[in-house]
Amino acid sequence: MKSIVWYIKFHILSSNSRTLNIQKNIVASLFIKTISIIISLLLVPITIGFVNTVQYGVWLTLSSVIGWFTFFDLGLTHGFRNKFAEAKANNNDDLARTYVSTTYFTLILIFVIVGTILLLVNSFVNWALILNISDSYAKELPSVFVVIIIFFCMQMVLKTMNALLNADQKPALASFIDMVGQIGVLLIIIVLVNVTVGTLLWLAYVISAIPVIVLIFFSIYFYNNRYKKYAPSFKYIKLTKCKDIMCIGGKFFIIQISWLLIFQSVNIILLHIQGPESVSIYNVVYKYFNSIIMVFSIFTTPFWSAFTEAYVKKEYEWMRNSYQKLNYLSLLFSLLVIVATLVSPIIFDLWLGEKMKIPYVYSVAMGVYVIIMIRSNLYITLIAGMGKVLIQTIVDVFFALFSIPLLIFSCKIYGIVGVVFVSCFMPVVQSALGRIQLNKILQRNAFGIWNK
Repeated sequence: MKSIVWYIKFHILSSNSRTLNIQKNIVASLFIKTISIIISLLLVPITIGFVNTVQYGVWLTLSSVIGWFTFFDLGLTHGFRNKFAEAKANNNDDLARTYVSTTYFTLILIFVIVGTILLLVNSFVNWALILNISDSYAKELPSVFVVIIIFFCMQMVLKTMNALLNADQKPALASFIDMVGQIGVLLIIIVLVNVTVGTLLWLAYVISAIPVIVLIFFSIYFYNNRYKKYAPSFKYIKLTKCKDIMCIGGKFFIIQISWLLIFQSVNIILLHIQGPESVSIYNVVYKYFNSIIMVFSIFTTPFWSAFTEAYVKKEYEWMRNSYQKLNYLSLLFSLLVIVATLVSPIIFDLWLGEKMKIPYVYSVAMGVYVIIMIRSNLYITLIAGMGKVLIQTIVDVFFALFSIPLLIFSCKIYGIVGVVFVSCFMPVVQSALGRIQLNKILQRNAFGIWNK
């Protein structure tokens, strides 16, 4: 870790004003994300202690099911992020406020409809049968689902605040909001462990409601202070601007659907083929290794909107230098993944004790997957900042069509290892094509599909 910090300090950071802003966000985000990762890791054994391994697996699967409905934002938040950053780069505050107001209004309209439909469907669904679990959960699950739906829809609208902060190259503030929500969840679950018997309904209320309450608080604060000139207003709602947002947002929408079909289906496939405990094991291993991706994203996330601004201003030299340094940084993080894999048996024993045993082969498989994802995420983030995501869209759709049957087949034969192996296919192709496309764009010789 010291070598990574040293590299960032002396090689990635410079006196460029945009880079100085990135520097501040990286340093702040490192601190915030470290706390978030610690909280996330602490929540696993505490939550399993509050309910049990089977209930925890059911909760993770239900969360995955709800995650499928994030695509109903139609890519608006990603499209909004790019369009807001462009408007701000051109010093057009009125247009930026129009994008804010229109995005909120559209998302409210969408998720009122989505929430109503989901609540109606919930009345006719036997969740115990669908999730392949004991009928003893049949009475509780509809209530759990209602809680998740209501707060999920609210969160999808309120997350526009985070998108605005990221668009304004303030990802550390967006991470801080998420961290506060995590702290609230952790503290309340600790209290509940000591005062009541754990149930899925209690878990749903805590994990779903606390982040929403936190987002409401910070949205009110920021729109009355730092971002008062961008505060949403009925006067600035212009539905004609939805076309601008959806021009890029539509591609992100297709990408979201593809990723949801591939990755959110993993928990459901594991639940039906391997059982609830396999879902818990898979997610624990993923959470451990995903912490490295989370740390890597601290360095790449600020560059999304920074690349949007630089691309609008045609500052190609700055983009080339930033890409080269981030490329070297990704290699350092790959080495970190190898170390994390080697020490994983010790970490899991200290972290989980006797509550759960993780075979070493799962760590090796997930380590390989994370190394591939680090490379893929680097290219995806920088290219997305410039809005050139057509190739990624095509790749994602292709794999979405074929990954689920492959996941099912591989899961039946190889279990969790098979699922992880199939999950590697898409980021491998994305890395290969992303490298070619990014180099073409930065050398200013991207034409045709490479420039869309």
